[in-house]
Amino acid sequence: MIFVNFAFIKFFTMKTSPFRKFLVYKILISVLLLLVLLSSCRQYMEKDEAMSHLKAFDNEIVGLLKNLFETKSYRSLDYITSIPDAPIPYIFHKSESPGAAFMYDFKNVKGIYNLDTISNTFIKTAVSDSVIINYYSPELNNAKTQLIIAQFKEEPTNSAFLFPTEIDMVLLIEDKTVMNIDHIAEIEYGIPTKLDFIGAFDNYKIKSSINTKLRKKRGRLKFETYIFNSKENVFSWVLRAGLGFEENISYNLRKVRMDVSMFPVKINIRVNNHKIPSITNDYVTEFNKNSNIRIHSAIKNKIVGRVELRTKEHSDKLDYAVRFKDDSYVYIEDLLISARNILNIKL
Repeated sequence: MIFVNFAFIKFFTMKTSPFRKFLVYKILISVLLLLVLLSSCRQYMEKDEAMSHLKAFDNEIVGLLKNLFETKSYRSLDYITSIPDAPIPYIFHKSESPGAAFMYDFKNVKGIYNLDTISNTFIKTAVSDSVIINYYSPELNNAKTQLIIAQFKEEPTNSAFLFPTEIDMVLLIEDKTVMNIDHIAEIEYGIPTKLDFIGAFDNYKIKSSINTKLRKKRGRLKFETYIFNSKENVFSWVLRAGLGFEENISYNLRKVRMDVSMFPVKINIRVNNHKIPSITNDYVTEFNKNSNIRIHSAIKNKIVGRVELRTKEHSDKLDYAVRFKDDSYVYIEDLLISARNILNIKL
Protein backbone atom coordinates (compact mmCIF):
# COMPACT_ATOMS: atom_id res chain seq x y z
CA MET A 1 0.00 0.00 0.00
CA ILE A 2 2.98 2.31 0.61
CA PHE A 3 3.97 1.68 -3.00
CA VAL A 4 0.48 2.60 -4.24
CA ASN A 5 0.43 5.82 -2.19
CA PHE A 6 3.82 6.84 -3.51
CA ALA A 7 2.77 6.02 -7.07
CA PHE A 8 -0.32 8.21 -6.83
CA ILE A 9 1.73 11.14 -5.51
CA LYS A 10 4.23 10.68 -8.33
CA PHE A 11 1.40 10.43 -10.83
CA PHE A 12 -0.26 13.69 -9.85
CA THR A 13 3.05 15.63 -9.72
CA MET A 14 4.75 14.37 -12.88
CA LYS A 15 4.82 16.42 -16.09
CA THR A 16 3.63 14.39 -19.08
CA SER A 17 0.89 14.23 -21.73
CA PRO A 18 -2.78 13.73 -20.72
CA PHE A 19 -2.92 10.45 -22.64
CA ARG A 20 0.11 9.07 -20.82
CA LYS A 21 -1.36 10.18 -17.51
CA PHE A 22 -4.54 8.34 -18.42
CA LEU A 23 -2.61 5.10 -19.12
CA VAL A 24 -0.65 5.39 -15.88
CA TYR A 25 -3.86 6.09 -14.00
CA LYS A 26 -5.47 2.93 -15.42
CA ILE A 27 -2.43 0.85 -14.44
CA LEU A 28 -2.38 2.22 -10.89
CA ILE A 29 -6.09 1.56 -10.45
CA SER A 30 -5.61 -1.99 -11.70
CA VAL A 31 -2.73 -2.56 -9.28
CA LEU A 32 -4.79 -1.15 -6.40
CA LEU A 33 -7.76 -3.41 -7.20
CA LEU A 34 -5.45 -6.42 -7.43
CA LEU A 35 -3.96 -5.66 -4.02
CA VAL A 36 -7.45 -5.29 -2.50
CA LEU A 37 -8.55 -8.60 -4.00
CA LEU A 38 -5.42 -10.40 -2.81
CA SER A 39 -5.77 -9.02 0.71
CA SER A 40 -9.43 -10.07 0.89
CA CYS A 41 -8.87 -13.64 -0.32
CA ARG A 42 -8.95 -15.98 2.63
CA GLN A 43 -6.58 -18.92 2.65
CA TYR A 44 -6.96 -22.14 4.62
CA MET A 45 -4.86 -22.33 7.76
CA GLU A 46 -2.71 -25.35 8.56
CA LYS A 47 -4.46 -28.23 10.31
CA ASP A 48 -2.67 -27.83 13.66
CA GLU A 49 -3.65 -24.16 13.87
CA ALA A 50 -7.19 -24.98 12.73
CA MET A 51 -7.51 -27.64 15.43
CA SER A 52 -6.33 -25.12 18.03
CA HIS A 53 -9.03 -22.70 16.88
CA LEU A 54 -11.75 -25.35 17.13
CA LYS A 55 -10.64 -26.51 20.57
CA ALA A 56 -10.54 -22.90 21.78
CA PHE A 57 -14.06 -22.43 20.38
CA ASP A 58 -15.20 -25.56 22.21
CA ASN A 59 -13.61 -24.37 25.46
CA GLU A 60 -15.42 -21.03 25.12
CA ILE A 61 -18.80 -22.75 24.70
CA VAL A 62 -18.19 -25.17 27.58
CA GLY A 63 -16.99 -22.27 29.75
CA LEU A 64 -20.01 -20.13 28.89
CA LEU A 65 -22.48 -22.91 29.72
CA LYS A 66 -20.62 -23.69 32.94
CA ASN A 67 -20.71 -20.04 33.99
CA LEU A 68 -24.42 -19.76 33.20
CA PHE A 69 -25.18 -22.91 35.19
CA GLU A 70 -23.22 -21.53 38.14
CA THR A 71 -25.10 -18.22 38.32
CA LYS A 72 -27.16 -17.62 41.43
CA SER A 73 -30.31 -17.33 39.34
CA TYR A 74 -29.85 -20.71 37.64
CA ARG A 75 -28.87 -22.57 40.82
CA SER A 76 -31.85 -21.15 42.68
CA LEU A 77 -34.29 -21.98 39.87
CA ASP A 78 -32.76 -25.43 39.47
CA TYR A 79 -33.65 -26.15 43.07
CA ILE A 80 -37.28 -25.05 42.86
CA THR A 81 -37.92 -26.93 39.59
CA SER A 82 -37.05 -30.17 41.35
CA ILE A 83 -39.95 -29.78 43.79
CA PRO A 84 -42.95 -31.61 42.25
CA ASP A 85 -45.75 -29.30 43.43
CA ALA A 86 -43.91 -25.99 42.83
CA PRO A 87 -46.55 -23.52 41.49
CA ILE A 88 -44.46 -22.69 38.41
CA PRO A 89 -45.21 -23.21 34.69
CA TYR A 90 -44.77 -26.80 33.60
CA ILE A 91 -42.13 -25.89 31.02
CA PHE A 92 -39.79 -25.19 33.95
CA HIS A 93 -40.45 -28.46 35.73
CA LYS A 94 -37.90 -31.26 35.51
CA SER A 95 -39.78 -33.84 33.47
CA GLU A 96 -39.26 -35.77 30.24
CA SER A 97 -41.72 -33.67 28.26
CA PRO A 98 -42.23 -30.30 29.99
CA GLY A 99 -45.33 -28.44 28.93
CA ALA A 100 -46.48 -31.25 26.66
CA ALA A 101 -49.80 -31.93 28.38
CA PHE A 102 -50.60 -29.35 31.05
CA MET A 103 -51.34 -25.68 30.52
CA TYR A 104 -50.35 -23.39 33.39
CA ASP A 105 -53.52 -21.93 34.91
CA PHE A 106 -51.97 -18.60 35.85
CA LYS A 107 -55.29 -16.99 36.85
CA ASN A 108 -56.10 -19.64 39.44
CA VAL A 109 -52.53 -20.23 40.58
CA LYS A 110 -51.99 -16.57 41.51
CA GLY A 111 -51.18 -16.08 45.18
CA ILE A 112 -48.37 -16.04 47.74
CA TYR A 113 -46.67 -19.36 48.50
CA ASN A 114 -44.19 -20.41 51.17
CA LEU A 115 -42.14 -23.59 51.10
CA ASP A 116 -42.74 -26.01 53.98
CA THR A 117 -39.29 -27.59 54.32
CA ILE A 118 -40.61 -30.48 56.44
CA SER A 119 -43.05 -31.78 53.82
CA ASN A 120 -41.13 -30.18 50.92
CA THR A 121 -44.37 -28.70 49.59
CA PHE A 122 -45.59 -25.19 48.84
CA ILE A 123 -48.44 -23.78 50.92
CA LYS A 124 -50.60 -20.93 49.66
CA THR A 125 -50.72 -18.31 52.40
CA ALA A 126 -52.38 -15.29 50.76
CA VAL A 127 -53.95 -13.95 47.57
CA SER A 128 -52.07 -11.78 45.06
CA ASP A 129 -52.26 -10.45 41.51
CA SER A 130 -49.04 -12.38 40.80
CA VAL A 131 -47.56 -15.75 41.69
CA ILE A 132 -45.12 -15.03 44.52
CA ILE A 133 -43.03 -17.95 45.75
CA ASN A 134 -40.93 -17.63 48.89
CA TYR A 135 -38.26 -20.17 49.78
CA TYR A 136 -34.65 -20.57 50.87
CA SER A 137 -32.01 -21.77 48.38
CA PRO A 138 -29.89 -24.63 49.81
CA GLU A 139 -27.35 -24.16 47.02
CA LEU A 140 -26.80 -20.57 48.15
CA ASN A 141 -26.34 -21.08 51.89
CA ASN A 142 -30.11 -21.00 52.42
CA ALA A 143 -30.35 -17.46 51.07
CA LYS A 144 -33.82 -15.91 51.22
CA THR A 145 -35.29 -16.22 47.73
CA GLN A 146 -38.41 -14.89 46.08
CA LEU A 147 -39.69 -15.76 42.61
CA ILE A 148 -42.35 -13.43 41.22
CA ILE A 149 -44.35 -14.40 38.14
CA ALA A 150 -46.29 -11.30 37.21
CA GLN A 151 -47.66 -12.73 33.95
CA PHE A 152 -47.58 -16.02 32.07
CA LYS A 153 -49.47 -17.16 28.96
CA GLU A 154 -48.90 -20.03 26.55
CA GLU A 155 -50.45 -21.56 23.43
CA PRO A 156 -50.27 -24.97 21.73
CA THR A 157 -48.10 -25.48 18.62
CA ASN A 158 -47.86 -28.01 15.80
CA SER A 159 -45.07 -29.76 17.70
CA ALA A 160 -47.47 -31.00 20.39
CA PHE A 161 -46.09 -28.81 23.15
CA LEU A 162 -47.07 -25.50 24.69
CA PHE A 163 -45.09 -22.40 23.77
CA PRO A 164 -45.01 -19.33 26.07
CA THR A 165 -46.51 -16.22 24.51
CA GLU A 166 -45.96 -13.94 27.52
CA ILE A 167 -43.60 -14.13 30.50
CA ASP A 168 -42.91 -11.46 33.09
CA MET A 169 -40.77 -13.01 35.81
CA VAL A 170 -38.32 -11.75 38.43
CA LEU A 171 -36.08 -13.58 40.88
CA LEU A 172 -34.76 -11.91 44.04
CA ILE A 173 -32.10 -13.29 46.38
CA GLU A 174 -31.72 -11.48 49.69
CA ASP A 175 -33.96 -8.73 48.22
CA LYS A 176 -31.59 -8.19 45.26
CA THR A 177 -32.80 -8.83 41.70
CA VAL A 178 -30.61 -11.50 40.08
CA MET A 179 -32.92 -12.52 37.23
CA ASN A 180 -35.44 -10.73 35.05
CA ILE A 181 -37.29 -12.28 32.11
CA ASP A 182 -39.42 -10.29 29.68
CA HIS A 183 -40.86 -12.40 26.87
CA ILE A 184 -43.55 -11.78 24.23
CA ALA A 185 -44.43 -14.13 21.34
CA GLU A 186 -47.14 -14.77 18.74
CA ILE A 187 -48.25 -18.14 17.31
CA GLU A 188 -49.58 -18.44 13.76
CA TYR A 189 -50.26 -21.64 11.82
CA GLY A 190 -48.98 -23.56 14.82
CA ILE A 191 -45.50 -22.00 14.88
CA PRO A 192 -43.94 -19.00 16.69
CA THR A 193 -43.89 -16.17 14.14
CA LYS A 194 -42.88 -13.30 16.41
CA LEU A 195 -40.79 -13.30 19.55
CA ASP A 196 -38.96 -10.82 21.72
CA PHE A 197 -37.06 -12.22 24.66
CA ILE A 198 -34.76 -10.42 27.09
CA GLY A 199 -33.41 -12.35 30.03
CA ALA A 200 -30.94 -11.04 32.60
CA PHE A 201 -29.18 -13.67 34.71
CA ASP A 202 -26.65 -12.20 37.14
CA ASN A 203 -24.03 -10.58 34.86
CA TYR A 204 -25.37 -12.27 31.73
CA LYS A 205 -28.03 -11.02 29.36
CA ILE A 206 -29.68 -13.06 26.61
CA LYS A 207 -31.63 -11.38 23.81
CA SER A 208 -33.61 -13.37 21.24
CA SER A 209 -36.03 -12.38 18.54
CA ILE A 210 -38.08 -13.99 15.79
CA ASN A 211 -39.64 -12.05 12.95
CA THR A 212 -41.64 -13.93 10.34
CA LYS A 213 -43.48 -12.68 7.27
CA LEU A 214 -45.97 -15.23 5.95
CA ARG A 215 -47.78 -15.31 2.65
CA LYS A 216 -50.04 -17.93 1.11
CA LYS A 217 -47.28 -20.32 0.00
CA ARG A 218 -44.09 -18.52 0.95
CA GLY A 219 -42.60 -16.68 3.86
CA ARG A 220 -39.43 -15.32 5.41
CA LEU A 221 -37.96 -15.97 8.83
CA LYS A 222 -35.32 -14.10 10.81
CA PHE A 223 -34.08 -15.43 14.13
CA GLU A 224 -31.43 -13.77 16.30
CA THR A 225 -29.86 -14.67 19.64
CA TYR A 226 -27.15 -12.72 21.43
CA ILE A 227 -25.48 -13.43 24.76
CA PHE A 228 -23.73 -10.65 26.66
CA ASN A 229 -21.43 -10.88 29.66
CA SER A 230 -21.20 -7.53 31.45
CA LYS A 231 -22.30 -5.80 28.19
CA GLU A 232 -19.67 -7.64 26.10
CA ASN A 233 -21.16 -9.69 23.25
CA VAL A 234 -19.76 -13.21 23.72
CA PHE A 235 -22.08 -15.17 21.41
CA SER A 236 -24.27 -14.39 18.42
CA TRP A 237 -26.49 -16.55 16.23
CA VAL A 238 -28.36 -15.07 13.28
CA LEU A 239 -30.58 -17.18 11.04
CA ARG A 240 -32.39 -16.03 7.92
CA ALA A 241 -34.53 -18.45 5.98
CA GLY A 242 -37.02 -18.60 3.16
CA LEU A 243 -40.14 -20.56 4.08
CA GLY A 244 -42.19 -22.90 1.94
CA PHE A 245 -45.55 -24.48 2.60
CA GLU A 246 -46.48 -28.15 2.36
CA GLU A 247 -49.98 -29.49 2.82
CA ASN A 248 -50.61 -30.64 6.41
CA ILE A 249 -46.97 -29.95 7.37
CA SER A 250 -47.17 -26.20 7.90
CA TYR A 251 -44.16 -24.11 6.89
CA ASN A 252 -40.70 -25.55 6.29
CA LEU A 253 -37.26 -24.04 5.78
CA ARG A 254 -36.36 -23.70 2.09
CA LYS A 255 -33.20 -21.61 1.91
CA VAL A 256 -31.19 -21.22 5.12
CA ARG A 257 -28.52 -18.64 5.88
CA MET A 258 -27.03 -18.90 9.34
CA ASP A 259 -24.10 -17.12 10.99
CA VAL A 260 -22.70 -18.10 14.38
CA SER A 261 -19.97 -16.13 16.09
CA MET A 262 -18.04 -16.96 19.23
CA PHE A 263 -14.35 -16.42 19.92
CA PRO A 264 -12.21 -17.35 18.09
CA VAL A 265 -14.33 -18.43 15.10
CA LYS A 266 -17.21 -17.38 12.88
CA ILE A 267 -19.34 -20.05 11.23
CA ASN A 268 -21.18 -19.30 7.98
CA ILE A 269 -23.88 -21.79 7.01
CA ARG A 270 -25.74 -21.76 3.70
CA VAL A 271 -28.17 -24.57 2.88
CA ASN A 272 -30.62 -24.79 -0.03
CA ASN A 273 -33.10 -27.22 1.48
CA HIS A 274 -35.58 -26.74 -1.35
CA LYS A 275 -33.07 -28.22 -3.82
CA ILE A 276 -32.60 -31.40 -1.77
CA PRO A 277 -35.08 -34.08 -2.93
CA SER A 278 -37.47 -35.21 -0.21
CA ILE A 279 -36.90 -38.79 -1.37
CA THR A 280 -33.34 -39.68 -2.38
CA ASN A 281 -31.01 -42.65 -2.19
CA ASP A 282 -28.02 -40.42 -1.44
CA TYR A 283 -29.00 -37.69 1.00
CA VAL A 284 -25.37 -37.03 1.98
CA THR A 285 -24.35 -36.14 -1.58
CA GLU A 286 -27.47 -34.03 -2.14
CA PHE A 287 -26.95 -32.15 1.13
CA ASN A 288 -23.27 -31.39 0.47
CA LYS A 289 -24.04 -30.34 -3.10
CA ASN A 290 -26.64 -27.85 -1.89
CA SER A 291 -24.81 -26.48 1.13
CA ASN A 292 -21.79 -24.33 1.89
CA ILE A 293 -20.62 -24.38 5.50
CA ARG A 294 -17.32 -22.76 6.42
CA ILE A 295 -15.59 -21.96 9.67
CA HIS A 296 -13.53 -18.75 9.63
CA SER A 297 -11.02 -17.42 12.10
CA ALA A 298 -12.26 -14.32 13.93
CA ILE A 299 -8.68 -13.15 14.60
CA LYS A 300 -6.97 -14.07 11.32
CA ASN A 301 -8.01 -13.63 7.70
CA LYS A 302 -8.05 -17.40 7.16
CA ILE A 303 -10.47 -20.30 6.83
CA VAL A 304 -10.34 -22.91 9.59
CA GLY A 305 -12.12 -25.55 7.54
CA ARG A 306 -15.29 -26.44 5.69
CA VAL A 307 -18.05 -28.60 7.10
CA GLU A 308 -19.65 -31.49 5.24
CA LEU A 309 -22.08 -34.26 6.03
CA ARG A 310 -20.65 -37.77 6.05
CA THR A 311 -21.67 -41.30 6.91
CA LYS A 312 -19.52 -42.64 9.72
CA GLU A 313 -17.30 -45.57 8.83
CA HIS A 314 -18.77 -49.00 9.66
CA SER A 315 -22.05 -47.32 10.60
CA ASP A 316 -25.21 -45.85 9.12
CA LYS A 317 -24.97 -42.81 11.38
CA LEU A 318 -24.69 -39.38 9.74
CA ASP A 319 -22.44 -36.76 11.29
CA TYR A 320 -20.91 -33.43 10.35
CA ALA A 321 -17.17 -33.35 9.76
CA VAL A 322 -14.65 -30.52 9.40
CA ARG A 323 -12.36 -30.89 6.38
CA PHE A 324 -8.97 -29.17 6.65
CA LYS A 325 -6.40 -27.75 4.26
CA ASP A 326 -4.60 -31.11 3.85
CA ASP A 327 -7.97 -32.74 2.89
CA SER A 328 -8.13 -34.73 6.12
CA TYR A 329 -11.25 -34.48 8.24
CA VAL A 330 -12.46 -34.88 11.82
CA TYR A 331 -16.03 -35.52 12.94
CA ILE A 332 -17.41 -32.61 14.94
CA GLU A 333 -18.94 -34.93 17.52
CA ASP A 334 -15.52 -36.51 18.15
CA LEU A 335 -13.69 -33.18 18.21
CA LEU A 336 -15.94 -30.90 20.25
CA ILE A 337 -17.31 -31.75 23.67
CA SER A 338 -20.05 -29.15 23.29
CA ALA A 339 -21.08 -30.56 19.91
CA ARG A 340 -22.66 -33.60 21.53
CA ASN A 341 -25.33 -31.37 23.01
CA ILE A 342 -25.71 -28.25 20.87
CA LEU A 343 -24.34 -28.92 17.39
CA ASN A 344 -26.28 -32.07 16.56
CA ILE A 345 -28.90 -30.13 14.62
CA LYS A 346 -30.48 -31.18 11.34
CA LEU A 347 -30.25 -28.13 9.07
